[in-house]
Amino acid sequence: MSQDERLVSVRRVPDETTATLLCDFLKSNGVSATAVAMQIPWLPGVETFRQGYWGHVEVMEHDAERARALIEDFYAAEPQEEPGLGESGNGEDHESDASDWDDAAEDEELDEDDEEEEESQ
Repeated sequence: MSQDERLVSVRRVPDETTATLLCDFLKSNGVSATAVAMQIPWLPGVETFRQGYWGHVEVMEHDAERARALIEDFYAAEPQEEPGLGESGNGEDHESDASDWDDAAEDEELDEDDEEEEESQ
């Protein structure tokens, strides 16, 4: 990396959330990145509407090709189910129904009644 190296844009992004997500992803893969907003202070959204994007992600020139490849892989990836988790994602393979909630509420009411009886005695 030379002192004259510059930052280059590797991806236009529709919003700040996407920019932050991509910057964090690149940083976790060893590529320093920064989000650059193309916004006018006090007039949020005006430039997004005019230009069609919120801003862009920039990296050092020597990392640009790798960053573009990582971003391409990021968008091409499909979510994977974590081992041991069911469809609900909480480790249970069954759907809860309303009766589960009713039972829990009933148990809580019984506990409160017991506490009130103990306090009155």
